[in-house]
Amino acid sequence: MIFLFPAFILLILGYLIKVKKMTSLISGYNTSSKTQQEKYNVDELTKQVGNFVYGLSLIMFVLSIGLMLFPSNESIIFIIGSICLVLYSIVGILFLNLNKSIYK
Repeated sequence: MIFLFPAFILLILGYLIKVKKMTSLISGYNTSSKTQQEKYNVDELTKQVGNFVYGLSLIMFVLSIGLMLFPSNESIIFIIGSICLVLYSIVGILFLNLNKSIYK
């Protein structure tokens, strides 16, 4: 239950980034200079970052449902969910940083 609220917040942020193209929510992009920002393909950047945030939201939602359905296995579900979040974050950040399609 505790992970439903963050999952919902991430779902909203993913929508704002991917659909509404709110680049001000993308850390690093919003603080870079205008000349740096012009190097990026905004449509592809918002699509990729939005998908990443949707994935985080999905993992947290599944973790929350698992904790509600199987309260007797809370510690194992929490450990597996945490490992999934960490691995997804590492792979996702590496993919976003090495992805050449986000550049013009």
